[in-house]
Amino acid sequence: MTGQGRDNRLQADEKPADSAAPAKVEPPAGQVADAGPKTLTLEGHALAVTSVAFSPDGKRLISASGGFQKTTKSGEVKMWDAVTGQELLTLKGHTESVWSVAFSPDGKQVASGSGDVIQLQRNKPGEVRLWDADTGEEILLLKGHIHRVRCVAFSPDGKWLASASDDRTLKVWDMATGQELLNLTAFTGPVSSVAFSPDGKRLASASGIYGYGGKWLGKDYFYGDESCELKLWDVSTGRVSLRLKGLAGPVTSMAFSADGNRLASASLNSLNYLLETYSMAGKTLPAVRDDRTVRVWDTATGLASLTLEGRLGSVSSIAMSPNGKWLGTAQDRAVKVWNANTGQESLTLNEHTDQVTCVAFSPDGKRLATASRDKTVKVWNVTPRQ
Repeated sequence: MTGQGRDNRLQADEKPADSAAPAKVEPPAGQVADAGPKTLTLEGHALAVTSVAFSPDGKRLISASGGFQKTTKSGEVKMWDAVTGQELLTLKGHTESVWSVAFSPDGKQVASGSGDVIQLQRNKPGEVRLWDADTGEEILLLKGHIHRVRCVAFSPDGKWLASASDDRTLKVWDMATGQELLNLTAFTGPVSSVAFSPDGKRLASASGIYGYGGKWLGKDYFYGDESCELKLWDVSTGRVSLRLKGLAGPVTSMAFSADGNRLASASLNSLNYLLETYSMAGKTLPAVRDDRTVRVWDTATGLASLTLEGRLGSVSSIAMSPNGKWLGTAQDRAVKVWNANTGQESLTLNEHTDQVTCVAFSPDGKRLATASRDKTVKVWNVTPRQ
């Protein structure tokens, strides 16, 4: 991993190298010392924080909260000053848990996706809401998903919004009118993540999440996608243009590089996820596949150019720095930063007291925001000293 005895972690007075990526990387067995001083801890959510995102100018943060088990509390969306940590707004309107938030590219709007953690609540469909980022007023309510909305993503020009749902669909909406433009249905299980390519011409989707859906006609309902596929879609036609294969378990999160040539993905420990979700039914677990890897894919060929595997645990979220040199991952209660070219682990951040659910780089790549089930958001300085 270190090459001629050299430590490739972020060093003072040194810039990261841009060496070619190996086919596979096994993380080092030794404990990596904690690094990257925390600058802020944001408190105020009553439930687990499920999602976090920086504004395009890096001055604000948006966060969402929800219950991973059945709860009578509603999820919230909160706006924060990313420098001082002051709470600026609470966006109220969701009646269920909120699972994803995103800023529009111009920073003037915020989108959020919500839904019940128990899937078969027929009278509680998933919702997408659009908000004014300055006033907190609701602009649009987008209805069409019949189950939880797991992920929302704006197109680079801000004209469209994509939403991924447990109802096995991916929808694209017109932000000016609220009209549904695309309804992509080529999935056999819940769609866990969605992302636009930087040029806006393609959509990436991830599926393969397993879970317990509740009661249906007196029987317990379980759902999942055995294909565990990443797909690239042509936005103009609504057709699959590329399938990224080779996964052995559910994909939880994805991130494009700034040039669109690479796509990073994170995979889950299926067994741990099922132990939690199926416990509500008190049933024996079915046989499941497991992956627990981080992969970086070539979006032209569909081949993985880098694979991190081994002692990763559940990787619940992934982000790529704006310069494409670093990957941030959420792994159980820890946050790790990796060299996106070599796979070398550079930082380990250990201060959350429960599972980390989401990671997000600031637009300048100098900070990393992390959300957790411990009901907090933390902001870390991850800049190598020059």
